[in-house]
Amino acid sequence: MEKISRKSFVKGALGLGLTGVLAGCASSASSTAASASSTAAPAEKKEFTFADTVRWDAQYDVVVMGMGAAGMVAAKTAADNGAKVVIVEKCEEGKAGGNTKVCGQLFAYANGDKDAAKSYYTALAGGRDIEPEIIDAISEGVANMADILADEFGFNKDEYMDWTGVNVGGTNMGAMSPEYPEMPGHEKMALWTTHAGASDGYLYQGLKQNVTDRVDAIDVWYSSPAKSLIQDPVTKTVVGVTVERDGKEMNIRALNGVCICTGGFECNKEMVQHYLNVINYAPRGGQFNTGDGIKMAQAVGADLWHMDCYEGLFGHHGGAHRPCHQDLWCRCARFSPDRAGRHHQRPRLVQPGPHRQGHRLLFPHGQGLVGPGPGLRHRCR
Repeated sequence: MEKISRKSFVKGALGLGLTGVLAGCASSASSTAASASSTAAPAEKKEFTFADTVRWDAQYDVVVMGMGAAGMVAAKTAADNGAKVVIVEKCEEGKAGGNTKVCGQLFAYANGDKDAAKSYYTALAGGRDIEPEIIDAISEGVANMADILADEFGFNKDEYMDWTGVNVGGTNMGAMSPEYPEMPGHEKMALWTTHAGASDGYLYQGLKQNVTDRVDAIDVWYSSPAKSLIQDPVTKTVVGVTVERDGKEMNIRALNGVCICTGGFECNKEMVQHYLNVINYAPRGGQFNTGDGIKMAQAVGADLWHMDCYEGLFGHHGGAHRPCHQDLWCRCARFSPDRAGRHHQRPRLVQPGPHRQGHRLLFPHGQGLVGPGPGLRHRCR
């Protein structure tokens, strides 16, 4: 059933009142016709919902929060399916992009072998209870990522680079391709880039171009942080987002959904201490992931998972009794099986080692606590 706004309702009521006045001045024939029509069945009543009681400042089919890879892919996908989309991004354009903008620009690729990818990521889960459909979605995406990026996002496959065994600038990035060669399915796993370069923002810029190419379907609001989700108190449906824009709060209605693509919480020390029990650390990557979307999701009753998972690299031990320093990525909050986000690509079993991404946390006396969560932790030296 079509839903109408309060403004439309008021306009309709005024129209009905005017019709009544004009009918009262009509001829007797007209009055007779009006009398006859008044005995007809009453018109169907319009239903009102909670959303009809909110003062909306803008309306879109889909509202996307955050303009990293997940947000841009979600917006592009929705637009290609006929939706009018807005991306709300808290940073100004030059600082937007999250970890996607400043990461190595690599993507995991299983060379078309979904079964190998599934074996690999199932092993990396290390016994964690991961829903089969999530592993299946990850495996399908990773198996076909080279084609997806070319066919759906316009990258040139002739420019792709497989980094397996490549040692450039002393980084030996090829040693991480595959990252965990002891896992089943590793022989098909590799790290690729969309051109012969890395850590240069190339993948990010290509994804952003997909957004700007759809200017008729996708609006981008920079410097417009989302503040809260607007939820129907009865049905619990999220019907919109409150956004701060140009110094004032605006309510944006989302007719078909809100996509939360706001990254992790590595730049929120309180959340890092609460969920990860880490105090001395430095966030590595984007500097604006403060858990905003996670807190908004919690406020509407979201059931979060994997909040103790993170990627920590390059722990620095400062001496016999000095506190450690940990470089940290927090890409762990999960509140929907969103296939658009690159952060779903790495459920992982922790493996100790100096250069492999995993959960490695160094302590003052050289001890390391290794493990993805309670029940899988152990001490090592």
